[in-house]
Amino acid sequence: FVYQALWKSQRKKTIAVVVPTVTLAQDQENELHNNTKIKSKQFHAHVGGKHKKNSTIKDSIPSGKQGLFFSSPQSMLQILRTSLIDAAERGNLGAFVIDEAHIVHAWGTDFRSEFQELAALVSELRSKSPENKKPKIILLSATVETESLETLNSFFSLPGNPISIISATRLRPEQEIWVSPTIEDEEVRKQMVLESLMNLPRPAILYATEPEEVNKLYDFLKKKGFKNLEKVHG
Repeated sequence: FVYQALWKSQRKKTIAVVVPTVTLAQDQENELHNNTKIKSKQFHAHVGGKHKKNSTIKDSIPSGKQGLFFSSPQSMLQILRTSLIDAAERGNLGAFVIDEAHIVHAWGTDFRSEFQELAALVSELRSKSPENKKPKIILLSATVETESLETLNSFFSLPGNPISIISATRLRPEQEIWVSPTIEDEEVRKQMVLESLMNLPRPAILYATEPEEVNKLYDFLKKKGFKNLEKVHG
């Protein structure tokens, strides 16, 4: 990954990566712990509810000892903001990375405005850092369309200096999508979910729009014999 390469090349600096979901942060941390070439024993995922772990990450950011870490835009803008600015002022912020950067356009307007509010933080990090130690601002995405690129340019480019595009195009398999007609009957829907999970490859992720619905489906599947289940929120 790009941010792993940044970290390995700047081991005494902090590399901050914005991710849209808790599970992505945790997945990246697990990758670093399980990667035989890296074998990291540090904490890398700053996620809600992990107070001791989060404090360790927060306190290690200014000095650069933290190295690579992942967190949400909300945390970057709030609880981690002072630490990030401190790191920038000391010249210890190597890079500020936004993963899945197309979300700035797709989600930032109506759903999660924090993605667009990151522009103010980036501007502050740039202005507070020494002239010869400005953090790299890196926007990563596999699905940037023209509109998304225009939005990213408007928020994160410097005056007269548009975003540099580095492309690594490759073919990749796409998901196959099956669509069911709308079914109002809750019991019928549950049975369709059960049938799908019994036949689709696993592990699988079952999405629902409301926490209450997640709890209902969780209890339903437990009663039907599914044992290895976890409830996750974004």
